[in-house]
Amino acid sequence: MKRIKVVYKEDLINDNKSTYRRKEKKKGLKKSNTSVLNEASFRSGICIRAYVTTSKKLNSALRKVVKAKLYNGTEVMAYILREGYNLQEHSAVIVRNVRVKDLPEDRCQLVGDLLDLKCIGSRKNTRSKYETNLTTSSKNWEC
Repeated sequence: MKRIKVVYKEDLINDNKSTYRRKEKKKGLKKSNTSVLNEASFRSGICIRAYVTTSKKLNSALRKVVKAKLYNGTEVMAYILREGYNLQEHSAVIVRNVRVKDLPEDRCQLVGDLLDLKCIGSRKNTRSKYETNLTTSSKNWEC
């Protein structure tokens, strides 16, 4: 004689829920935007190398970039937002956290008119973007 196993409807419903249950997503740590600067808004450092590089987009201009070693020990590629620059190998610079979309691995930008990075003298329009004073541009200083 064969034994017949009796299965109740409730057991079937509970089994289906457990077998088809979706796994929960693992929550990863959110990467900070200021991770290079150790959660600070500005960091100072020394310029290792100043050079010109091509951007990701095909027909856009060459970008002026600085490789700087910050005082917290990290090396950073920083973008120079100006028309001319006077940086050399051991120049002191201050870096702030800004993303430049055109450049790979570039998440920093140099702060102008501080330490060794000097102003653009002949700038009259959009002075706030290039950090030039009204007095500086009116005197036509050459920096």
